[in-house]
This record gives sequence, structure tokens and C-alpha cells, in this order.
Amino acid sequence: MKTFSIISLGCPKNLVDSETFCYIADKHGYELSYGYEGLDFILINTCSFIQSAISELEKTLNIAVEHKAMGVVKRIFVTGCIMKRRLSIVQKKFPTIDAWIDLKDYQKFESLISQNHLNQYFRYPLADGPYSYLKISDGCNNKCSYCTIPSIRGKLKSQSIEDLVREATYLANTGAKELIIIAQDTTSYGIDLYKEKILSELLKRLHDVPGYIWLRLMYLHPKNIKKELIKTIASLPKIVHAFEMPLQHCNDDILRDMNRNYTKKDIINIYNMFMEEMPDTTFRTTFITGFPGESRDKFNELKKFITDYKFLRMGVFEYSLEGDTPALYFPDKVSETTARKRKDELLDLHRQLSEKYLAEYIGKEVDVLIEEAYPEEDDFYGRAYFDVPDIDGIVNFTGKGVDYGDFVKVRIDDVIAIDLYGKLTQINQKYDFEEV
Repeated sequence: MKTFSIISLGCPKNLVDSETFCYIADKHGYELSYGYEGLDFILINTCSFIQSAISELEKTLNIAVEHKAMGVVKRIFVTGCIMKRRLSIVQKKFPTIDAWIDLKDYQKFESLISQNHLNQYFRYPLADGPYSYLKISDGCNNKCSYCTIPSIRGKLKSQSIEDLVREATYLANTGAKELIIIAQDTTSYGIDLYKEKILSELLKRLHDVPGYIWLRLMYLHPKNIKKELIKTIASLPKIVHAFEMPLQHCNDDILRDMNRNYTKKDIINIYNMFMEEMPDTTFRTTFITGFPGESRDKFNELKKFITDYKFLRMGVFEYSLEGDTPALYFPDKVSETTARKRKDELLDLHRQLSEKYLAEYIGKEVDVLIEEAYPEEDDFYGRAYFDVPDIDGIVNFTGKGVDYGDFVKVRIDDVIAIDLYGKLTQINQKYDFEEV
């Protein structure tokens, strides 16, 4: 039996590409393995967004190269974002890599493992749960001053509505009950193909695909969120009222220098529009600390902002100096030490706020999708509608008569850190999973 392994680094958008590589290998007779022993090849799909991602990549390559030297891995292939950023430096460090495959160059990969070629590429689901990601576009037209994505992924390139509906249907038939809609900038969808932003139309079409109980929206760039879009979302019951909206900051001077093209007032207006249409809305967001020009007063403004406005889930990154970005040359640099301390300070504050927000669910029922089941112990793990896989918290609950992939209601009894605990109260829907 021919075997291979794949390591997908970085974000869910990379995972979607990895699933296509995996599909090709599977169709050519290679069995997926999760170790390093006895592999015909290992494929490493890389991230090079910031320096910490490149450091993680180099550690991963070191491990793979060591296993190749021991003879338990025959070939190593590398693909992903590193092909567009700092490639020559990494290539010099790792001369024993067998092939460097350009970003999403599925045909080159296929030629490396087989003499035959498939007529069409689909995806081999790798997500560890009853959900799948749908990448509706790649690349980005926003020129945020700190961001390397446009230089890596290029300009925004949308997939057609027809192709996306076809892909979503295929994923539903593999057992996915939650469709997570992603892109570098979800709200700009369609501007290149249809000459207008038509996320609303896409959502209506995806909502009609049978099989899904949840549709989740991520990477909503605030500058493109209009009232019409919010009203459309509110009218589609499968869309969970939990939205990821990366804000990066709230101070107008910082937002201007980041080239985010919105103001603090705009953020507040968007926040209020969501709440008016869907009062049960929860938000997750990300912020950057230590961006050039972030004084203590501006950072304190950010702290007050997250206290005044409720963000149930939040991530924080310290600003990273990255080549080929305008912000690299901005004055008024903030030291790495200060940026790190501010990140920790913001996370500590949010941790206290989050515990308070989550405690509000005690005594209430929440919708949960079961992702781990131990029926013999009456013990189950799942995610509430407001939690993103592999990032946010889980719901641990007890009950009977349910299993993996079921959609249930759980009465919350306790909160520990970011996780909820409770008891099953209702089975909303049960599903039988069949591989397609």
C-alpha cells in the first residue's frame, strides 16, 4: 500500500487547498497516514503570513528532513504561501526537499505522484468534525499597510456561484452539517467576476443546499458590511448569528494608518445594525497591538472599547514587522516588548469579560453540534452556535440517545474558562453519515 501524509499549516483557507491535494493523492491510490513512518511522500502546505509562521514552518521542515534522513520518508514536497515569500532563503536551508510546488499547482503535484491525470479535482475532507470550509474567493484587493496577503495570494479572485453551490453540495454529501464560509475578505465576494459585491446572492443560494443545519460567516471586512447584507443574513435561518469581524483596532488614527477604510464610528454603527436585526448576535474579532503610532492613550482607548462593546470571542496579535509592507517604514515604532505586554494585557481583560459573558448562559439552553461522542459513558462534546472550530470553546454535556453529528439543545450548568458544561434537553435533529 502506498502511503502519504499531509501537514497543513496556517489558516482554514490553507486547509481547503490541502484537502484538494489530499483528494488527488487518494484518487491515485495513496492512503492517508498521520505519522512519519513508511511514507512514500509527505506534503507540507505552508504559511508565511508573519515571521512566527515562518519559524513554525522551519521547525516542521526540520522534523520532516530528519525522518527522510532516517529512511522512513521517501520524498518531501513543499507548497503553499512560502512559494510567494522568502522562498529562496528557505530553499537554501533545506536543499534535500524533493519538490517545491507553486501555490495551488495541483497539476504539478499530480505529475509528481502519477503518470495519469484526473479530469476534475474535488476535496478530501480533513476537518476533525461534522463541518467543512467553503473558500469563496482567494486573494485580496485591500491594501492594509501591515499585511503580506496580497503579495502572496494576489488580487481577489472569486469562485462562481454555480461552482460554489456545486462544491457545497458535494461537501454536504460527505457528511458536513456546518458550512463555514471563508475568504481573505468575504464581504468583497463577486466584485471581480460580477462587477459588484454579491455576497447576499451567494448566501441565498447556499442556504438552499440540502443537508446543512448551520452556515457560518467568517472574515467579514467591516468596510463592506451594509444594512442590506445584514438584513439578508437575518432572513436566512440557517446562518448562525455569530460573526467573525476582524477589526484590528478602534482608534481612528491607527485605522487610517492601517488603511482599513473605516472609522470607530463606522464599527459602532455596524455593531448596532447587527444587534437591531438579530439581538442574539455574538461577535468574534481580532486586534493588533503595538502598531506604529499606538501610544498608551490609544491602547487605553482600545481597552475601553472592548469593555463598552461585547465581543464574546477575541484574538490578539502583536504587530510584526514584515518586509514588502508599507507599515515597515512607518515612524513611531512600538517596541516588541511593549507590543507583547499590551497583547497580554488586552487578553487578560477580555478573559475577565468573557467569563462574565459566558456566565450569562448558565440556566439557558444553547444549540450544540456534537463533535465527539462517548455514548457508553453518556458523555459528549460539541460546539455552541457562537464557537468556531479549533479556536473557541466547547460544550461538554451528559445525556442519552444522541451521537456524533447530532444537533441538540443543552441546558448550561457551569462555565470553566472558555468552555461550557451542561445536560442534554432536546434532540433537534439526528443524522446518519455516509461517505460519498
